[in-house]
Amino acid sequence: MAILNDHQITDAGQSWRDHLGRYAPQKSVEWERWISCNQKTMSQIDFAEWLERNMGDIANAEGFPTGTAMLQMATNLEVSQDSKFRSALRLQSGGVRMEYVQDDDAGTVASMEVFSKFALGIPVFRGGEAYKVEARLKYRLKEGRLTFSYELMRADQTLEAAAKTMTQAIGNVTGFPLFHGNPFAR
Repeated sequence: MAILNDHQITDAGQSWRDHLGRYAPQKSVEWERWISCNQKTMSQIDFAEWLERNMGDIANAEGFPTGTAMLQMATNLEVSQDSKFRSALRLQSGGVRMEYVQDDDAGTVASMEVFSKFALGIPVFRGGEAYKVEARLKYRLKEGRLTFSYELMRADQTLEAAAKTMTQAIGNVTGFPLFHGNPFAR
């Protein structure tokens, strides 16, 4: 909100008139899409389709899986309730390699890479710069069905950083001082 004080000298002296200007930047389509499904449980096929539609938003950041690797994991992961967990190792790719043994065949060891986190590279505001947003991947086996969800880590801090960047840019372009808070609070 901006207060634009236009003054006009009248017979009674100087007169201050408060004019308000409001600017509410639009959130980017990408930001709204990822926020809307944050912590929402999806079936395996729904999650794979979600990743396929939004693969371009997944950042190619060091220590994180690519969009293609995420999609492959989501489509190829099979979990059986009859398996016994054997070991886990953290990999540089942000994943966990799990080995498990099938109950019916103790000699068969299956191994897969399941990612525990991934990174997005998306703008918060329409036309703004992209920010790295980390997400924690969660999956569950419930009643024989595999489900996925993700949790955006500290999305509030990313939103705040984008707002600060935008207000600094507005201040630099206009040359006017910016103040935070409610101008009408006493």
